[in-house]
Amino acid sequence: MPRWFLFLERYGLVVITIAVIALFALHPGTSDTFMTLANWRSILGTMSIQLLLAAAFTLPLITGKIDISSGSIAVMSSVILAGLIGSVDVPLTGAIGLNWVVAAVIVIAIGAGLGAINGVFVRAGADPLIATLSMSIILGGLVSGYAQGRAIVAGMPAELTGLGRISFGPFPMLFLVAAAVSAAIWFLLERTSFGRRLHAIGVNPAAAHLIGVRVERTVFTAFVLGGLIAGIAAVVLTARQGGGVPVNGLNLVLPALAGAYLGATTIRPGEFNIPGTFVGLLFVGVTVSGLTLLGVEAWVQPVFTGGALVAAVLVAHWFQKLATKDA
Repeated sequence: MPRWFLFLERYGLVVITIAVIALFALHPGTSDTFMTLANWRSILGTMSIQLLLAAAFTLPLITGKIDISSGSIAVMSSVILAGLIGSVDVPLTGAIGLNWVVAAVIVIAIGAGLGAINGVFVRAGADPLIATLSMSIILGGLVSGYAQGRAIVAGMPAELTGLGRISFGPFPMLFLVAAAVSAAIWFLLERTSFGRRLHAIGVNPAAAHLIGVRVERTVFTAFVLGGLIAGIAAVVLTARQGGGVPVNGLNLVLPALAGAYLGATTIRPGEFNIPGTFVGLLFVGVTVSGLTLLGVEAWVQPVFTGGALVAAVLVAHWFQKLATKDA
């Protein structure tokens, strides 16, 4: 293949993202607002949640499994966190006013526990899509019952909510936290034996088993780690929203899933990878921001995100077929 094709294969989405940024920076309708600190803080602040959720289900995705419950785990854990530290009387926990750091550790553990339940279902033979979709639906009902249909915002400690307002130039503190967690996941995937086992399972589970990889245990661990990262996302979500808001967790998943699949079309085409996911999320974020500043109608944004996801899945599948053919 010619070098230019190989370059575009690996970095085409990077080039497109830079072009989109340049377009909105120069467009008369957005040039005054797109490149402002406030707009970039908004883009990267939104990306902080998406980046964590994308990292959460990248672990199972690498093994060939899918987990769409990460958003619902994050929402459920966020509402529980708000219930533990706030002054709103909610079922089970009441208004106990627990220290927010202690409560954060508890909800991260809850996230890992919910991920473990997903892992048990998958290990027992359940289809991952059905199992995690069921978990999402169950958690959606539980979070509504726990929060009694209302946002839990009263009594939130300033130390937690203040994190959502701290920025270093265009970089919100919460984005830096998400970037640090994502970097740790990148290191886990690319520089450890556990990451190599995950990749081996994704390529060929039977062959991985023959070389000594404990496939079921490794996949189970991937789901647990995914739930743990979703728990971290819950803390970031609570800080960003100023409390626990019982929204539909599946709405958080779509942009993150689009970013993950777009990421599989760049940097390392055909493979889910953290740097590519970052580029994919940035592409979605800057495009949605630019369209919003242009004043497009609200329905255009979910249509764009859904279309980007479909296109990313098709392109990622094409790259995977090319890689298999070359092998």
